[in-house]
Amino acid sequence: MQFKSILVTLSAVVAFVTAQDLSGLPECSRPCFYSAFPSSGCDSPANSPCVCSSAVFGEQIKDCTLRSCSPTDQLATFQWSIATCAAAGVPLAVGGPPGVPAHEAGDAGKI
Repeated sequence: MQFKSILVTLSAVVAFVTAQDLSGLPECSRPCFYSAFPSSGCDSPANSPCVCSSAVFGEQIKDCTLRSCSPTDQLATFQWSIATCAAAGVPLAVGGPPGVPAHEAGDAGKI
């Protein structure tokens, strides 16, 4: 399964692209969020519902994170983004990094 989900969910992350909210995000994925935000179509990184639902943003984050991060950091980025969107009240039903079934990835936001 592709790491596709890491990043639809990571759309959420951009929603909280403020410095304090990126503190739990692996360093390798932070530049991905900053560079992909303009493609989200959202008016502000603080607009969590918009950012979390931007498939284009998610795909760009996914591709960048796959290139820039270790498998461990890819998973950490995915988990962080799921939690960030869940905190914004945006449910995500996406697949995770390779080896993480979609139903488990979707359940991650319900922790």
